[in-house]
Amino acid sequence: MKRYAVCGLSNRGLGCFVLPLLGREADGAVSQESYADVAVLAAVVDPDRTRTDAFRRWLADHDLPDIATFSDLDGLLSADLADAVVVASPDHLHADHARSVLAAGLDVVLEKPMVTTSADALALMAAEAASRGTVTVTHNSRYAPRHGQLKELIRSGAIGRVVQMQLDHHVDTAHGSSYFVRWNRERVRSGGLTLHKSTHHMDLLNWLIDDEPVRVAASGGTFFYGPDSPHRPRDANGRPLRGAALRAADPYWHEMVDKVQIRVAGKGQERRSLLGLPYGLEYPAGRELSVYDEVIDSLDTVTAVVSYRQGAAAAYTVNFSSPWEGARLVITGTHGQLEVLSGKDWQGSLLPGVGTITVRPLFASAYEIPVRVAEGDHAGADPRMRHDIFRGPSEESTTLGMAASTRDGALAVCAGEALWQSAETGETIAITLG
Repeated sequence: MKRYAVCGLSNRGLGCFVLPLLGREADGAVSQESYADVAVLAAVVDPDRTRTDAFRRWLADHDLPDIATFSDLDGLLSADLADAVVVASPDHLHADHARSVLAAGLDVVLEKPMVTTSADALALMAAEAASRGTVTVTHNSRYAPRHGQLKELIRSGAIGRVVQMQLDHHVDTAHGSSYFVRWNRERVRSGGLTLHKSTHHMDLLNWLIDDEPVRVAASGGTFFYGPDSPHRPRDANGRPLRGAALRAADPYWHEMVDKVQIRVAGKGQERRSLLGLPYGLEYPAGRELSVYDEVIDSLDTVTAVVSYRQGAAAAYTVNFSSPWEGARLVITGTHGQLEVLSGKDWQGSLLPGVGTITVRPLFASAYEIPVRVAEGDHAGADPRMRHDIFRGPSEESTTLGMAASTRDGALAVCAGEALWQSAETGETIAITLG
């Protein structure tokens, strides 16, 4: 039985890895998804002692065995308790954490983005080559059933050779603004949202057409958030509001409270994650974050053209303050076109047309294919990805190449970095991974 440790008790670390490894739901109920016959959660790592203590109390409250906790990765590695480490720490820590795990000869499962710079991506590839350990990158978008269908259609020749893709991705005002009151809003900690979020999209496009990006030209900016936001509430004299007056007038704050459930406590914010764990270290009491803070430097809007080695090109847009949440993906080939829409409107209702893939042959009538559905987070992608990680690849995963390699992760990182670099410099950025 393989022993796993999880580094980072983030919501993602808890929901995607800790709970499935324990075979439990967040309320302690037994989960239908369990890996207890093939894997065991041997330890967790988090620098916030209040979180690890609260996690151990949660275990005791639900009659689960206690689990070793460590405040740093070196302590875990010295204890020799794990065969593999899931790294779900803040993005800028991924590179050091992954290299330390590989240096110890252990396998590492890396949350996306794999790392936050192309230089770190190259260094990690070298570290894996020198280690007996392996790297798995959790690019879960590949595992969404609708994306598997698209790849099957492309491989079958339904639209011929792919020459164009258009991916228009929207993050609504509630979800989008939540990134800007978290550490993700600072490029030094997340690489910016073109790394934290867009690497999902870059990897998906690469994977769908089995090709690699070679250059990126992009425009973008921070148009909705930060100190110059057009939505920043001000008083009659034009001065920015603060504290309770700001919260009362801030449309983004109300969106988050209503839809993302950031709790209001006393004068400001109280953040608690899955299992009720506090965020005392990351978001200390008395420190109130706003979507209008000066430190924000992550782009909230990007429009780009990505060129591929075999000649195809993708038009990519992403917006983090949209009236709707979801994506429209159109793939055009020499013999036809595929289109799929996913998402919900501002009120949470499914958009018209969701649930089908439209196939438009070049010289025949269009037809629709129902989208396959699966239970679980991210349109059913996460459970399918976890099956690959903990039990081994399914037949479908093997056929379609769903598991992301270190090189796959590096290509997504290079493209995500190129998005913000091109947007800021106005230059076309070449991707040279070797």
